[in-house]
Amino acid sequence: MENHSNIAGDGRCNPTAPGIPEPIPGADVKSRASDPGEGQLHRGPDAPISSESGETGPRNGLPGYRLSYEEDGVFLEVSPGAPEASPDLEKAILDYLGRKRLKNVQSEAVRGVLENPSSRILVAPSQEEFRLGWDASVIVAEDEMSAYLTLIPPEDGGEPPSLPGVAQLLADKGIVYGVDEQALRRCVENREYGMEIPAARGIFPVDGTDGKLVFHFSTDFTGAPVILKDGRVDYRTMDLFEQVKAEQVLVTRERAAEGSPGYTVRGRLLKQKPGKEARMPAGKNVELDEERLVMTAKISGRVDFVNHTVTVSDRFFVKGDADLTVGNIDFDGDVVIGGNVISELTIKATRNIEVNGVVEGAKLVAGGSILLKSGMQGNDKGSVEAGGDLTAKYIERTTVRAGGNIVADAILHCRLSSGGSITVRGKYGCIIGGAARAQNSIQAKSIGSSAGLKTGIEVGIALEKRERLSFLTNEVKRLREEQDKFEKILSYLGKMESLPPEKEALKRTVFVGMLQDKQKISEYTAEMEKTEEEIRSAVKGKVHVMDTVYPGVRIAISLGEYKVTSPIRFATFRFSGKEVSFSACELE
Repeated sequence: MENHSNIAGDGRCNPTAPGIPEPIPGADVKSRASDPGEGQLHRGPDAPISSESGETGPRNGLPGYRLSYEEDGVFLEVSPGAPEASPDLEKAILDYLGRKRLKNVQSEAVRGVLENPSSRILVAPSQEEFRLGWDASVIVAEDEMSAYLTLIPPEDGGEPPSLPGVAQLLADKGIVYGVDEQALRRCVENREYGMEIPAARGIFPVDGTDGKLVFHFSTDFTGAPVILKDGRVDYRTMDLFEQVKAEQVLVTRERAAEGSPGYTVRGRLLKQKPGKEARMPAGKNVELDEERLVMTAKISGRVDFVNHTVTVSDRFFVKGDADLTVGNIDFDGDVVIGGNVISELTIKATRNIEVNGVVEGAKLVAGGSILLKSGMQGNDKGSVEAGGDLTAKYIERTTVRAGGNIVADAILHCRLSSGGSITVRGKYGCIIGGAARAQNSIQAKSIGSSAGLKTGIEVGIALEKRERLSFLTNEVKRLREEQDKFEKILSYLGKMESLPPEKEALKRTVFVGMLQDKQKISEYTAEMEKTEEEIRSAVKGKVHVMDTVYPGVRIAISLGEYKVTSPIRFATFRFSGKEVSFSACELE
């Protein structure tokens, strides 16, 4: 009785061999015969498939080829419509015959049947047909985060799939992580042939979270008096600081989380990004526990968070005027002047300065905020430098530089620079003459005057900060190169068994230099991070005019400039499309 094996061209069985699944193009296939020890690895579309009827063929789209097992021998038949002969086709058929363990194959006969369509030719002597065992194809995603398996059934009498066999197949393919054993077991036990199942899944890395600081006091002080609805300033209601007691908890630090790594199905490690530890902003008069997780106040007083540093400080108070009987003041803390400050004096405070009277042509320097309850007449000699905010009733003919905001009722013929915003909204609310520069925004009732006084308004100007950033970058690079040289010197000296006095002196000098460089690198790096953030926000600046901006005013925002040639009322100026433009005022 004849036994036919069709070489199905579409990768599935022909009508006489039902149940053969369609292969997945390009998949690597592990094919197993009845004898597990004879399994071979086949790649690509030429790998064979099997059918329960014994009819088998290569997966290369070759309809019309069939093996016939007869008493006279094994015949290879070809019918009309079969693909044209080619080396790949010949190799696929010979490979298949080898998989079928066909003995004494006549290779020339195979070539002959390929060259003569509609022919039938003896390719091997009569012999018993060998039934192929189960096959499987495996597809691994490009990112190696998933793998899919498709079982292909054995021929009738061939070895059926088993869970150990499928597991070994995946291991041979390098699939070693995230294997879904339950899915494989279900697929094998239910004989889910031709169904693509998820065989393994990798896990993605989970990045860590940065440590953070929890402040147990308010850090949002404006450093300015309350502005009433009618525009007047209430100097009796202040929002300057918070009182704390000794041993009171000021800041706690939460540790950073490392996160967890990921793995692909091939076992490749995917590293996570660990979190960064937060730095405790410890300043003067505070204490840290051994693990640097809790900060407490060392003394009772006022607590401030300025320039990324928490400090607790006392106050220096002058009941009357600051005059020649008092002299210059340089105090590590707050300074409060009950009266006026005369010209030529210099008052310095590491924290805040408060003056109840009038300031003349003096110099005020504060690491924190400055409050001038009665204003300042600088007479083109006075200057004010505040690390935080500056609040004054009026400022005239004074040079002012504030790291934070500037708030006043009137500003006349001054040169102002604010790292935050400038707000002039009191009874007069005017900026006349001079120049005002702010990092964020400037708002006033009126800017300039009907007389056409030249008045410069600049917002978001980052040129100075960019120059500073360039300097800091170069300095950090230089210091690190210098540290490398120091390390080489120390390494060289360390190899010497005994050092003469001059070498010992050199070693000490180099060691001190390394410590100093390390401190500078830390300080410069922190300043670089702050400066970079300020530059990124430079284009967000706006100028709000709630009444009139007059001719003679020049408005510069970021890299653009607008020269006012006619009065403009109720306008907001902004930088957009590489130029300064204005629209209706955004503020009431």
